[in-house]
This record gives sequence, structure tokens and C-alpha cells, in this order.
Amino acid sequence: VPCCTLTAMKSWTENDRREMERHAEDGFRLLRDRFDFTAQVVVLHHRMQARGYPAILPQSLHYFSAATVEKIERCAEVLVVADVYDALHRVNSGTGGRALNPSEIRGRMAQHLSEMASLVEQIYAAGVLK
Repeated sequence: VPCCTLTAMKSWTENDRREMERHAEDGFRLLRDRFDFTAQVVVLHHRMQARGYPAILPQSLHYFSAATVEKIERCAEVLVVADVYDALHRVNSGTGGRALNPSEIRGRMAQHLSEMASLVEQIYAAGVLK
């Protein structure tokens, strides 16, 4: 399904959602040969969302130390925040089909990312998000 078609739709069917979710593993496969750390961040951030996917994370090509795994997880959390922030700036079914004001976006960020509330507040406090 072309991206522009999905954006124009009021809501996605389960088939649309399954089709879209394939991009996580496709992106992982494209990145892992040269950018394995980044591939792990990209695929992991999808697992941290409300309806996380893929069900099973693909195997990395490299062994990562525990410290590196923590960095991957932290980067994935930041990417989730950016992804949700981006989605809330678009008119779509998740925004009720209308543009949200900054206060509404911040409130929805807190709602959608309640487990990452501290990170969201740190990013807002740093002036990265407005």
C-alpha cells in the first residue's frame, strides 16, 4: 500500500497495519550489513510502541556488550519519542482528523509514552520539542 494512500485514509484495516509493519524488518535487513547498531535501534523502537512489532526481534549480525545493548535501548526510546511527536503533528486518525496545538501534543505525548515520561520531560525541558 503506498504511503500516501495510508496517510489519506481515516483509519487502517488490520491488513493495512500488517503490511505497514513489514517495514520494520525490511529496514532492519537493509541496515544491518553496514549499520548493525542502527538496525537494532530502528527495529527495537517499533517494539516499544503501544502495539509493538515485530513479535520476534531479528538476530543481530554482531555480539553487543551489555553496555552497548543499553545504548541501543536508550537510542530506541529517543526514536520512539521522535516518532510519536512526528505522528501527532500530522492530521490522521490518531489526532482525531485535525491538527493538534502544542499543548494537546504534549498531553498526548505524556499519554502515549507514559512509561517514558521522564525522557519526554527531559527532551521538552532541553527545548528540543516545543
